[in-house]
Amino acid sequence: MASEHGGDKLRKLRKELKLTQVQVARIIGISSIRIRRLEKGFRGNLDRIAIHRLANFYDIDEVELLIELLSKHDEPD
Repeated sequence: MASEHGGDKLRKLRKELKLTQVQVARIIGISSIRIRRLEKGFRGNLDRIAIHRLANFYDIDEVELLIELLSKHDEPD
């Protein structure tokens, strides 16, 4: 079983709000592809604006989110 990563937290928060990736993307002004990749744990090209917008939207600490997204985890399938 893969260990949890920052993307898991983003997915959980989004689902708690009963929103789709597309809805979140539209609300905060980033692509749904970026949302999907972050939720799956892909760390490449982390965009500070996207991290800032996600942290603000979910009312979580931006630095904590960034650390979680950068933390080591098993690669997604």
